[in-house]
Amino acid sequence: MLLVVVMFRFAETATTDRSGRLALSAVIDSYRQVLTHPVSLPFILVGAAGGATVFAYVTGASLFFVGAVGLRPEQYGLIFSACSGAVMVGAFLDGQLGRRGVESARMLATGLTLSAAASTALLAMTLAGWMPTSLVVALLMAVALGFGFSVPNVMSATMQRLPEIAGAVSAAAGSIQLTAGAISSGLVALRFDGRTALSMTAVMAATSLLALVLYLLVARPAERRLPSQTIDPGVAVRSPTKS
Repeated sequence: MLLVVVMFRFAETATTDRSGRLALSAVIDSYRQVLTHPVSLPFILVGAAGGATVFAYVTGASLFFVGAVGLRPEQYGLIFSACSGAVMVGAFLDGQLGRRGVESARMLATGLTLSAAASTALLAMTLAGWMPTSLVVALLMAVALGFGFSVPNVMSATMQRLPEIAGAVSAAAGSIQLTAGAISSGLVALRFDGRTALSMTAVMAATSLLALVLYLLVARPAERRLPSQTIDPGVAVRSPTKS
């Protein structure tokens, strides 16, 4: 239905580029620019680590709540819905704060820190053998809230340096994030012991901390070193930034 509406109710506003950008060499060069860019690549990795955290939760939560705790599927469905709602709330709050002039860097750091803190707390609770369902759900929602808060800023920072090849940037970021998510999901499923949430919380803590460290020690310093108007060698495009 959406495809039909777009086809007949929306006109293309972009100028058609007939310069051969769909040639194989041009496509390869676009991906080369993305994967070697000193700012975009680190932010892609930050987003991939953050996405891996969420994929670990998606795989492990059902195994834990239904398989270990013994909740009914409809009960777990409410938990999953609540966490999905938390992602949307985070994205909504990010947009509202952005309109009020809050820096993108501050919101991104806040979201990553929230996810890392909640994931680490879940791991500590798992190791201590103390996993009250209501608190576990609250912490999972905090992880989801942090993800919703940070992911728009990650994508903005990833794309704003290479706006002329935004499609390649988006494709590369999505592919790397899904690959990282598949790996984290596989680890959670393979290491699930049938009794605890250790595989889930361990992977969540590791990937969320990795995302935070990559941002603070790699992506953010690279962003500060490279002026925001520098997009690519030989191309200078001014791009607004909140960072």
